[in-house]
Amino acid sequence: LQQTEPSHYGHMGLIAAALQLRKESGISALFLGVTPTLAGYAWYGASVFPGYEFFKRKLMEILGPRRAARLRILTILLAGALATFV
Repeated sequence: LQQTEPSHYGHMGLIAAALQLRKESGISALFLGVTPTLAGYAWYGASVFPGYEFFKRKLMEILGPRRAARLRILTILLAGALATFV
């Protein structure tokens, strides 16, 4: 709210703004948006981690054991980027 209503909450610190919001709108106002945020985190975790493992294995398969061991960090970074992108 400090960003969306700077004239009302902008002069306050984080704690003072939260207390003022609780006083004006109730404790439930502090938790608006929690559900979509948690759903987004759950979706990200459920989709990116398996993708990372898949791409890591495929890249190591393509590179072979010796080259994959030499390029381990690059392989891991590339697998993470591919999982996030796809």
